Amino acid sequence: MKQASPDKRGSCKWDRLGAIADNLHSPPQAPPTKEEMEAALCSLLGQITYHPKSQLAQEAEILLAGIAHYCKEQP
Repeated sequence: MKQASPDKRGSCKWDRLGAIADNLHSPPQAPPTKEEMEAALCSLLGQITYHPKSQLAQEAEILLAGIAHYCKEQP
């Protein structure tokens, strides 16, 4: 980066190289695990009073089944 200098248009490559370096040194967070997603959903649902056969309960079951299906542990 020390060799970066203004290009023909007069803009400096330093900012662009700095942004690239920052991305390399601070990777994005890992996605949540299956257990974290299940815990978050159960926590949200635990704060709501609903009938076990309500639409909300059915949709919660769909979400839990989807999490279990799509978040299978890979060998």
